[in-house]
Amino acid sequence: MENVGVKDNYMLIQRLKSAGCFIVCVLLALICLVPLYIMIMNATHGDAALRAQPLQFLPGSDLVKNIKNIAGGEFPQSPNFNVWLGYRNSLIIAGGSTILTVFFSALTSYGLTVYDFKVRDGAYTFILAVMMIPIQVTSTGFVKFMVGTLGLANSYIPLIIPAIAAPAVVFYMRQYMKSSFPLDIVEAARIDGSGEFLPHHCDPDVQTGNRSTGDLRIRTELEQLLYTEYDHYFQRKAFHDADHDPECSGSG
Repeated sequence: MENVGVKDNYMLIQRLKSAGCFIVCVLLALICLVPLYIMIMNATHGDAALRAQPLQFLPGSDLVKNIKNIAGGEFPQSPNFNVWLGYRNSLIIAGGSTILTVFFSALTSYGLTVYDFKVRDGAYTFILAVMMIPIQVTSTGFVKFMVGTLGLANSYIPLIIPAIAAPAVVFYMRQYMKSSFPLDIVEAARIDGSGEFLPHHCDPDVQTGNRSTGDLRIRTELEQLLYTEYDHYFQRKAFHDADHDPECSGSG
């Protein structure tokens, strides 16, 4: 009888754990899906409805009109806005920086993993040290160098080319290669007459790491572009409010 009671308590505990895990998973799923659902619902409403109620949980009737406005570039509140130009710029910047980041970071990680040279550990330590430096520390000097020294204002180059240096991506890909990249395949490729470049890009494990890194990188780039747009919007709004505030303008 005592064993039966222990078994029943064990089953009860396991059921409670399963129920708790299920509830947590449902909450996480809602946190991920509800913003996407709200975005889709908002896309079916017009400007007036969204100004009155920013969060719409039921579909509206303006989806076709909104699509036509986007396709035709008809935005009364932003007459100079061109959504297709924005998509093109985002694709050029995010796609170009992602390709450069994945390509050169993979090559660097491959060299630090496969080749045994004297300064390998020192080079990896230096990469980790660079990764610890906040971007706020180097941003002023970077902008001064790119704009003042090189004259690259109003250019995509400062947004794409510096993506070659990505210490965090090198760290991630080196850890991935050390755990899943077999060095025997490099020796076998050398025996078969292959060069040093081919085994790195043909190994399925490396391709998996490249794809996952590229996915994370392009999402990061798009989020940075979005945050930059938000920052510009709030700055313009703050300046606009200050210009119309009697206390700020000195007329009060």
